[in-house]
Order: sequence, then C-alpha cells, then structure tokens
Amino acid sequence: MSTKVNAKKGVSKKQEVVAKEVTKKEVTKKEVPKKEEPVKKEEVPKKEVAKKEAPKKETKPVEHTKKDVHAKKDTKDTKKDAKKGEKKEEEQKEQKKEKVFITATVYAISDRNGILIQGQKKEGESNILSLAYVDVPRLSKDKETGKVQEEIFFYEANQVLRKRLIGKTVKFEVVKEMDNGIRLVVPILGKENIIITLLENGYASLRLSPRDPRRDELKEYYDAAEKAKNAQKGMHASYEQQVKVAIKKPETPFFTEFELSKMAGKSVEGYVKKVDAPASYIIETPQRKLIRVSLYGVDQMLKFNPANKRFVLDEDAKDALNFIDNTFLDRDCTVAIKSVEKRLHAIITVDKKDIAEELLKAGFVVCAKLEDASEEIKQKYEAAEKVAKKGKKARWTNFDQALEDAIVAKRLQRIQDLADRKKNAVVLSGYEIESIGKFLVVRKGEQTAKVFLASLRINTKKDDKEFNQLLEFRIRMLLRKLFAGKKLECKQCYEREFEEEEGKKVTDKYYDVYVNKQNIAIQLIKEGFYTVDKKSKDEFYQSFDYKELLEVKEGVYTPKAVTEYKADKDNIKDVYINTSVTAMVERVLSVSKYLIYIPEKDARMAVLLANCRLPRDDENEALKKFNQESISEVRKLVGTNEVTVDFRNFNKGNFLVDITVKKTSLVHYVLDNAFAQFAGKENTSEKNEAAKENSTGIYQFKSAERKTEEVAKPVEKKEFKKHDEIRFGAEQKVYLTGFDGSKVYYYNSVEDTKFIEDMSKKFAVIKKAAFELKVGEMVAVEYKGKWYRANVVVVAPKANILKCVDTGVFVTVGKKKTKMIGEEEKKAPINVKSIGLVAIDCLIKGKNVEFDMMVNTVLEFCNKEASIYISGKAETEAAKVVVGNVCINTILVQNGLATLSRFFKDNTEWGTALTYAQAAAKEGHMNVWRYGEIFDENEGKEFDRKDGSKDAKGKKPKSAPKEHKAETEKKN
Repeated sequence: MSTKVNAKKGVSKKQEVVAKEVTKKEVTKKEVPKKEEPVKKEEVPKKEVAKKEAPKKETKPVEHTKKDVHAKKDTKDTKKDAKKGEKKEEEQKEQKKEKVFITATVYAISDRNGILIQGQKKEGESNILSLAYVDVPRLSKDKETGKVQEEIFFYEANQVLRKRLIGKTVKFEVVKEMDNGIRLVVPILGKENIIITLLENGYASLRLSPRDPRRDELKEYYDAAEKAKNAQKGMHASYEQQVKVAIKKPETPFFTEFELSKMAGKSVEGYVKKVDAPASYIIETPQRKLIRVSLYGVDQMLKFNPANKRFVLDEDAKDALNFIDNTFLDRDCTVAIKSVEKRLHAIITVDKKDIAEELLKAGFVVCAKLEDASEEIKQKYEAAEKVAKKGKKARWTNFDQALEDAIVAKRLQRIQDLADRKKNAVVLSGYEIESIGKFLVVRKGEQTAKVFLASLRINTKKDDKEFNQLLEFRIRMLLRKLFAGKKLECKQCYEREFEEEEGKKVTDKYYDVYVNKQNIAIQLIKEGFYTVDKKSKDEFYQSFDYKELLEVKEGVYTPKAVTEYKADKDNIKDVYINTSVTAMVERVLSVSKYLIYIPEKDARMAVLLANCRLPRDDENEALKKFNQESISEVRKLVGTNEVTVDFRNFNKGNFLVDITVKKTSLVHYVLDNAFAQFAGKENTSEKNEAAKENSTGIYQFKSAERKTEEVAKPVEKKEFKKHDEIRFGAEQKVYLTGFDGSKVYYYNSVEDTKFIEDMSKKFAVIKKAAFELKVGEMVAVEYKGKWYRANVVVVAPKANILKCVDTGVFVTVGKKKTKMIGEEEKKAPINVKSIGLVAIDCLIKGKNVEFDMMVNTVLEFCNKEASIYISGKAETEAAKVVVGNVCINTILVQNGLATLSRFFKDNTEWGTALTYAQAAAKEGHMNVWRYGEIFDENEGKEFDRKDGSKDAKGKKPKSAPKEHKAETEKKN
C-alpha cells in the first residue's frame, strides 16, 4: 500500500511506523523464548501486551468513516502475524523434546562432586560435568579461617558417585550447556538414574520449582524427592538425626601403631584414595580411617628423599602413576595385610586384580626378596616379572638374559653357602657361664670365650643410667636362672671386625646360645629385654634362628626397682639371723664381701663371709694383684649358680654368713686356699693355719704400716702347732630367759627380771585398743602367761611373728595377743645379754626340720639359774652353758639336735664327753642322724651308713633292712 493511499484514508506516516514496530515486537517476543527458565509469575500474557501497546480508542458515537475501516484492516493483519509466531514457537518446542545424549568414561569425582570425564572435547566444552536438577553437598572454604569444611552428607554423596561411575563408561543426558562450557547432565548407568538414587537416599536436594511447567515431564525426580522426604532420609531428617547418621571424618585420620599391630594376617576393605609412588598407597576404609600401605613382594627401585618425605620419581615411575590413576585410583579394594613391621606391607586387590602383579607385568616394579612369601605368590609374581622381561617393558628395556642367568646362578650359590654356613658352624659345647655383662664369658676347663648374642639389640634408654643399670641387672638374673647348673651350646653365626682408637683390630664373635635346645634369645625377647636387630639385611650377618625370632611376640619391659636391704637400717636382723635362703651372688666385691640377690624377696644385700678378713694396703700393688686373682678364682666357683646363704651372726651392722656353692662351703674354700686370713679364736682350717705359719697365700703380706717393698717380702717359716683344747673363762652365774636358735639369752641375776614381772602385771589389766601391726615396730606380746616387749618381724592375718626383746624368743601369735606399748616401756633399758653355744653347729631354720624341736629343748632349761663358761673374745665369744648337772651343748648333740663343729678339737673331759655324745646320737639315728651319716657339703664326700647303703644327698633310701629299722625304733 502506497503512502498516498494511506494519506487518503486518514492514516499518517507516523502512525503507520508505530504500528509496524509494535507488530515486529510482538512477533519477536513469540519467536525467541528464553532457554531453560521457568515462567515468571509477574509475566503478562501476550494478548494483554498487544492490547496495551495498541493505540487507545476514544469513546465516541459510532461513525463508520474511511479511517475506521482502515484501522480494522490493520488489526486483522497484526493478528495473522501473531498466529504465525505461535506456530514457530510450537515447532521449536517439538525440536527441543528430542533429548541429547553423550557417552564418556568417568575417571574422577571432584571435591565439589563434579564428574570428570575422559576423551576429546569440542572447542569451548569442559570435561567437567555437573548434575542437573539437583544441588549436592560439597566442600566449602571458610573465608576467615581458610579451613575447608564439609557440608553434611558430602561424603555419602561422593561415595555414591565414586562407586557407581569411576572407571566406567556412562551414558549422560545433556540437559543444558552453560556459558563456561560445563554441561548439566543426568548420568544413566544401565537402568539406574544416578540423580534419582541420590534423591531417594536424601543425599541431594531438588532444584526444580514446584510450579515448573515441566513438572509432568520430570515427575520421577519430584517423586524421588517426595519419597525421601516422607521417609525422613538424609537431609530430610531432623538436624540431630543428620549429625548422628552422617559419617564424619575422624579426629585422628590414620590408624595408630597399636591398632595396626593387631591387623597382621587380616583383610581390610576400602578404596584407593591416593598414590604416592608405584608401590606406596593410602587406603581409606568405610569408617574414613586411613592406612599407608606398601605393596608386598615388590621393589619400586626408587630413592626416598627424607627432606620432603617423598620418593624421587623417574620416568618409569611417572608412567606407572598414570597407569595406576587410570586403572586403580578411587576404586574399591581389598587389602590383605602380610606384615606390620616398620611399614605395613599388603596385597591390594581391585576388581579381582592384584595391583602388584599388574605392575610387575607392565615392568614398573620388580620382585623383591620372597623368602617369606608362600609358594603360590612366588610363582605368580615371578611369572608376571618374566612377562615384562620378555617384552622388555619399562624397567626391563635393557634386559640381558645372559646377565640374568648369571645373577640366578650367584643367588643359588649364595643359598648353598648359607646352608653350608649353618651346617659347618663352630660350636662351643659343654661350656659353663663364668660372667654375664654386655657379653657372656663362658669357660670349659682353662678355655674361655666371649659370646655376643646374634641379631639382638638391648632395649636401653639414652642418658638414663638408672633405667639401664636396672635393665642389665634383670637380664643377668634371668640368664642366671636359665643357666643354673646347665651346660650351654653356642653356635657361631657370624663375626664382625672393629678398629679401636689405638688402631688395634678387634673381632667380636656372635652366637646363638642354647639351653635345653632352646635359643635363650626367645625368652629375652618375650621379657622385653631385647628386640630383634633388623638393620642387617644380609643373611650372612643374621642369627640362624632369625625368622623364628621375628615371629616371637615382643614383651614390654616395665622397670621395677629392686629392694636394697641395709641390715643396720631395715630391721631385718631378726628376720634372717640363724636362717638360710636360696640366693644368687650378683657380684664378688672381694673374697670376704659379696652382693647377693634373694629372688623370693626381689631384694639385694651385701654380706660378709664369716671368719674371713683381708689386710688393707692401698699402695701395695702385689697385694692388689693377689686379691684380684683370688676374686677370679672365687668367681669361677660361684659362676651363675644358685647358692645357699646361711646367716650365722651379726656384727657392726653386717651379716656374717657362709655361702654354699655346689655343696662347697665358700668359707672353707677361701680359707683353705689362703685367699683370706682367719678371723676368730680357733682356726678351723688346717690349710689356712699352715699357710699362716709358712707365710704363704694372703699371709705373705703384712699391714700397710711398712713400705710396699718390705711388705712383699715373705716371712720366715715357723713350725706349725695345733691346740688340743678349748680354753674357757671363769664360771659366771646367770639367769636364762630364752633361746632364738643360735644364741641363749640371760640376765646377770634373777633381780634383773623384775621389769618383766612389773610389765606383765601392768598389761594384764590394760584394755586392748585397736591398732595396726607394722614390721619393726615395738609392741607388747603375751607369751606363756607373761607380757614382754617384742619387735614385729612378720605381719600375717593370723600368724604374726615377733621376737621378744627381753628374752630373745620368737613367738607366733594372733593380733589378740598384742597390745600397744607406751614410750616409758620403749625407752626402758634392755639388760638381757646373749651368747652362742661353743663347739657345736646349731640347726638352721628353713633347712633342718628339727629346728623347732631344738629350740623347745633349750627353752625347757630357761627361767632358771645357770652357769656359763665363755670362750673367745668380742664377736667370736661362745659359751658352755650348764643348768644343774646338765650341759645344754652336750644334750643338744646327744639328741641329734646339733652337730659338732667340723674342726672341733678338745681332749679334756668335757670335750671327750661331747665327742661320745655325737657318736651315740649317730648310732641311735637320733633326729639329724636318722638316715645315717650326713653328707659332708664342705668336702663333697660320701660316708658309709651303718647298713652299708650310701646317699650323697642325705636322702632316705627307698628301702632299708628290716633289722636295722627295728633296731632304730627300739633305741628311739
């Protein structure tokens, strides 16, 4: 239509232009709808827009003019154009209904739960896919602290995506492509829609609006979300329930050493979270705990950099990591743990594939030593390595078969050499332990050898002297117990050569030490004293029992202090005097002083050898040398053997004892060899007396008053003389009060006992008050109707042992027989005196069953006046005690309740009577003589019994002649 015609119809050019623009805008709005955006609630319908934009009509009377007709025609044309635009929009919607799909392999899930795919991509496209229609939990970073935090159920959603998608070829429905190239997708695996799985478990929230026009089309997503909401699953539950159900990251992500120690031989499920090197992995368990795992049976041939704590990767290792990332990373796996020593070694299996085997086939790693592996694993791994060698893959690119054959031959020769080494090992057999320290000194006759324990390392602590000394002591005590009276067998495993500061070369030899065919190292490891030394990987420098030692469960050593007894302070005098104990000689301080250990009490004490003394001269080198040689000889005798210690006397805060080793008295051994001078009135050793007269042995040295040169000169020999009688002092009238098993107790007169009478009257009427008995405390005790002061020796529920201060008698009573004592009684002077019985050896408590009978026999003569005749001076004083016409010394010997001293010699009338008394006791088989002659422990000889039978141990024979038995009963 021309401009002129329009002018005739009354329509101006301006109006025409406006109408055309309005029409174009309407068509444009209909043809280009917005992509993937829901219709806004405020959007006005298109018909209303057209009406609004059309020119308003004025309200006038209806007149059919030419202008009105033209306007109506124009409106019809506009409607036709709008219909055409609607048709185009419908066609575009139909085109959009055709869904777009892609297929790709997933190789990772990002921290924001994005999906990373492999393969080529078009320009502008990203290899990151994001989930359509839903929001999933992700990691978020705190802007203030910089800490990365997990949204709740992030881990669960991540695991669903990891388990279902990684390593698999997945079909994706592309819903929309973003401007940054990331595509919103729906992953479909077979018949499973992954987004619906997340929604149904409550691990994702629906992003779609309830009024979305596509609701019918996306109904399955709405239904899945509604299903989870109704079941209150995942993020649809209460906050408290969400916190309770969600799997949290543990405070300590890695397993502790203690937890790992219990995993050996077990299998753990998880997935490969990280790979540090071809044979080094971090596995995460379903509980989110981490384990560092080294592949079992392979060597990755890489150096470790301690600075950054990582392996230095070469090209083969980098290729191996790419292979692992594409094949095993983020996959579920089973970890079969083989060992937990230093590192955790295990076989990792993914989809029934052994990672180590696959790496061996690809040539990325090589076989390690497989001595401990099963035959099945050996064959499998060696076959896999052969595949790589044959194909000259990775590390086997320059593989030379001839060189390999030479290495194999060398290895076989080494195995043969190891077998010959064990077969032809040097063996020390029949040796005994002489000393125990950082190494063992063993002896066989005149031959000695140093023995170091093979493949063992002592568990000492650096700069902790007290701990180390106690540890070494416990080791010595254990070994002494193991070695006591037994022969050893030592197999030499290897030797090491060292150079000392002076340039001298020293060779130490290392042995496996066996007692009763068992390696003592096993017991040392169980006690926690030693650990297996794993530094040496060369089998030529390992114990023959190295594998067995590795399997021993290592104990934990807890230091426990040894009780140190000090006789003058610990109030143990009354506990041990006149008793015998089984002990071990820990150290020979000198031939007259010993440090003993009593296992029963876990206690140590220093004791002096009775009747032995040493001259002192610190400047006399000859004397020092003689003493050291004497100590060496005593150590040879004592060794590691158990000994019997007889506590004979107590003087100036020290116990005077005799020590019996292998049925040999140490007192007589030292005196007979003149290692020490005799201290006492009558020398019981003829050999020692002869050495004194002839100035040999210790008697060749004099005191330190003279110069060393003069001291060293031997003295002129004198003729040896014997004394044939015991010399006694004048008669003393006394009042006997008690006997403790070795000494009789007495007062000078009966008036001195008045204190006991007064105390008995006082405590008879005192009411008993509650109190606690303590060892060493003084209390009042009732004994045979009288009250005495007594020291508590042993505390027991119903059998407390106390020693009466005023009588010397040991009493065993319950707590009801004791009362608290006042300060007045405690401070009252103790007037009682004591003295031993001359010429006889009393029985010993704990050693002789007749001990109590002996004590009761003497107590029958107590509380009576007596005469005593004292012999000797100071600590050697002993007496002949006579009550009426009876000599207590004689009556004990006559009844077999004491024996004559070994070197008793007295030709007087009393001495002769004493000798006849012992002969009568023997003949009548009285008490200690009931089985005939007593075995002489000092000389180790056998004596004939009257019936002709012999028993070196003094035991009763299995059967005795009837005549002899009848005769014994008649005499008794």
